[in-house]
Amino acid sequence: MNSMIKSGPGRLAIKIKIPKFDATDTESLTGAEVQARRRMMQVLDYYQRVEKKPWVLDACSPRIGIREGRRVVGEHMLTVDELRAGQSFDDAVARGTYYLDGHNPDDDKRTYTLPEEQRTVPPYQIPFRCLVPKGAKNMLAAGRCLSADQLALSSARVMTTCAMTGQAAGIAAALCAGRGCNLSELGAAEVPRIVRERGAHLDL
Repeated sequence: MNSMIKSGPGRLAIKIKIPKFDATDTESLTGAEVQARRRMMQVLDYYQRVEKKPWVLDACSPRIGIREGRRVVGEHMLTVDELRAGQSFDDAVARGTYYLDGHNPDDDKRTYTLPEEQRTVPPYQIPFRCLVPKGAKNMLAAGRCLSADQLALSSARVMTTCAMTGQAAGIAAALCAGRGCNLSELGAAEVPRIVRERGAHLDL
């Protein structure tokens, strides 16, 4: 949760980790909101009273940020081994470059699940099939909901790749709507081709 989020001279943003809550359960998510806002005030109090910082609360995010929730099982599941191999795909619609940002879910510290020397990955591609839920009809899942294992998602979930997969899903949906066809009727190369034509840099 962002407790102080305004930017500009003299401004500071602080992130507070609130672990062990279930983002798919409304009561659990409410509990996370309550704890996060309480913790936010505790952090502010500490820096004012103990560290003697002249800080005031300027703004906070309207709701708690969810790092990970549900994700689909797609026509292809992106794996951490594919990221480490810099994998390319014939139906690539996005390129990832972010490191493996997996955090320990059991504590409130920024504790990584991997040692530093194992976090870096080369550029890799995300295939359109990761956006297509297995067994579903005319459904797409982009961003952090795409089909990936947990460590692969820790890299692929960041804003740039979320935007790229969202664009690909939007292109596919628009094609289907314009033609009055089902998703399965689109050619496998069509969405990747349009993504590239619109300026996406997918080459590794």
